[in-house]
Amino acid sequence: MRRAFVWSLLLGIPIVLLLEHFELSESYPGVVFVLSALSLVPLASLLESAVEELSELLGQFVGGLLHTTFGNVAELAIGVSILLSGLSGGADIVRASIAGAIIRNSLLFLGLATAAGCWRHGRMKFNSDNASEYSTVLALAVIGIALPTVGALIFGNRFSDKTILTASMALAVVLLVSYVAYVAFAVFRVAEGRDLVAVRRQKREDRVRRHVERQRARASAKQGWQLPLPAQPDVNALFAEERATAEARLESETAAAPGPAAAARAKPSRIDPKGARAEARRKAREEQGEGERGLFAGHPILRGLAAVVVLAVAAAFVVLMSEQFVHTIEPVASRFLGGNELFVGLVVIPVIGGVVELNGAVGEALENRMEVTMAVTAGASIQMILVVAPVLVFVGAFNGTPFDLVFQPLAVAVFVGSMFVFMLLGRDGESNWLEGIQLVAFWVLFAATAFFLGAGG
Repeated sequence: MRRAFVWSLLLGIPIVLLLEHFELSESYPGVVFVLSALSLVPLASLLESAVEELSELLGQFVGGLLHTTFGNVAELAIGVSILLSGLSGGADIVRASIAGAIIRNSLLFLGLATAAGCWRHGRMKFNSDNASEYSTVLALAVIGIALPTVGALIFGNRFSDKTILTASMALAVVLLVSYVAYVAFAVFRVAEGRDLVAVRRQKREDRVRRHVERQRARASAKQGWQLPLPAQPDVNALFAEERATAEARLESETAAAPGPAAAARAKPSRIDPKGARAEARRKAREEQGEGERGLFAGHPILRGLAAVVVLAVAAAFVVLMSEQFVHTIEPVASRFLGGNELFVGLVVIPVIGGVVELNGAVGEALENRMEVTMAVTAGASIQMILVVAPVLVFVGAFNGTPFDLVFQPLAVAVFVGSMFVFMLLGRDGESNWLEGIQLVAFWVLFAATAFFLGAGG
């Protein structure tokens, strides 16, 4: 029922195009605004489905790269459309949408998913080490993108707009380099030095052990025809009981605290958050005995071609509907929201652009996979900071629409605070429904503040 409703939202696309064709979009900006925004939900879902299909066919590495590339395509398309449209105050709206997406993921989406999952399963456990890993990357990204705002607040008008824009471009380069490192670490699983050394040491030990076993086998074969030698007195028998106790203790300690090589093998493989969600779905289908589904089941080449076509068509319509959505922001804000474009950027655009993320986060929580939920919400914020924001800085520079990374102080304060909340929730390895309700309440307070402050400004 829910999926049928989502797919029905695609009907908004022909309606919007017809209104545009007959030049009625300016007469009904609210209709175009709502329908174009809602149509982005099934389009983003189609993108995600096509990427998951290609992930199964091309492998985890290519699939992970596709997930990170198309993960925030709706927000990126809306941001680029705003900058290219020459909309008055467009840069402020784009900055607000970036900040709103970070806050949305860490508060609203994580809160709703936690409340829904814990309401069904009670307290939910997850791996605190993995959650700490996500929160650390998120914290570094948030602090990095907040630095220009902090500098502008401290030094005031000491620096010119050109200097701030140059600093933002330099920061964008650093963020993109950090993204490359993040992809190498999270998607391609480039091993850390210690893990790599441990694995190589274990391989050498395995080769030596196999060589010793072969030598013993040859020696036993040669000695098979010799006369048995007299039995030698067993001196170690005097300490048999002590030796057995020591060996038992050693085995228990080894099982409780494996060595570096064993830890390297036992540590869960690092994949990107959306790849983790796709992997969880694939394993769930395998456990239920479901094989390949769809029209081209059993034909991998046709499945791949169909996925590529769906990916291309969905991406094209995402761009088209984003343009229609952007063209109606100003009239809708002035007619229905009292000119409050700040609220549109901080609340409306992030929520609309992230409905698919919300569906995935809540779905994983309902399946008692809280670790994947935290990975999805943190990963979406990380991609907004490391990919979307730097790309928009360069788009603005090349388009002649200056776009820097100096955000509203309110937005910076809240997304830094939400980052700390995310870290606190992940440190104990469990969640409950009250934490989810409190996160949602925090976001509602933020949205209400943005609405009234924006209307007052």
